[in-house]
Amino acid sequence: MKQGIRLGIAVFIALAAIILAVLFLSNSPLYSLERLLMGPLSSPLALGNLLSDTALLCFTALGAALALQAGMFNLGGEGQALAGGITVAAVAAYLPPMSPIITVVFVLLLSFSVGALLGGISGGLKAFLNVDEMISSFLISTALLPLGAVTLTTWLNDPESSLIATRDFPSPFHLPQWLPPSRFGPSFLIALGFILLASLFIFRSWKGYEWRIHGLNPNFARYGGIHTGRISVNSMAISGALHATAGAWAVLERQQAIQGFSSGLGWDGLAVALLVSSRPQWIPIASLAYAYLHHGTESALISGGVSSSLSTFLPALVFLLVTIRYSKGRKNGR
Repeated sequence: MKQGIRLGIAVFIALAAIILAVLFLSNSPLYSLERLLMGPLSSPLALGNLLSDTALLCFTALGAALALQAGMFNLGGEGQALAGGITVAAVAAYLPPMSPIITVVFVLLLSFSVGALLGGISGGLKAFLNVDEMISSFLISTALLPLGAVTLTTWLNDPESSLIATRDFPSPFHLPQWLPPSRFGPSFLIALGFILLASLFIFRSWKGYEWRIHGLNPNFARYGGIHTGRISVNSMAISGALHATAGAWAVLERQQAIQGFSSGLGWDGLAVALLVSSRPQWIPIASLAYAYLHHGTESALISGGVSSSLSTFLPALVFLLVTIRYSKGRKNGR
């Protein structure tokens, strides 16, 4: 209940701050305010894309939250999400035709494995060489971003397109659209299923209990006979896998990889995970609220002449609120 109240307060503060910013920055404040509040629900396209982006946020927020529960901090979400999407695009460009179900399952598992490898490297460096996982995951991600951009602009680029993008994926890669013409599809239910499984694992299993003990005090966990190195590797691997899965869904739902398809997925997911204190059961609500505010801000930006700087206001505000809360808790000894 306390977490729900904290989440509600944070969302209210963020909404109030964005409303004030819109009123001061917009050329037509009332119209911009209407687009901020109602834009995400204004059409089936807007609503479906809102739910689609909520699902992607659920994947990345869950990845960040599971690492945090184990006392690890994954800052490589941006690169991992990009790697997952590029993996799907590469397979779509070179894979021989197969049945749709086999194709989609294959590329999702492959992206999951690529993300697990990237995250597992940081976990392994932490476990065996005591290299800080925040630094290693961030540096690996920083190296992946230009590499992914080069791959998209050269080997996978469609020369006939006016965008920096791949060709449209073959039909076996196409997902059902539940609210056309939006991107909304199966990813939403699958993300909820992952969150349910993660909640049961963290709070209802012995291994999950070991993860939480490791997150609270790694030295105590080590002295208690818990294999701390394995937890470091596994938690970062699963975190990376979930981020890459989000990137894979992002391109599958668009039926092509467009430059910037994964932009913000890692940082926004981390913001949501911190906002809910890494509790998986609150991620769907927080992701929906975050995506709603983000889409509303973009709608106000496009329709009301609001300054483009407002588009980066929401994540910055969320990180500020989280920082204040954690600083207050540390000061009070909690």
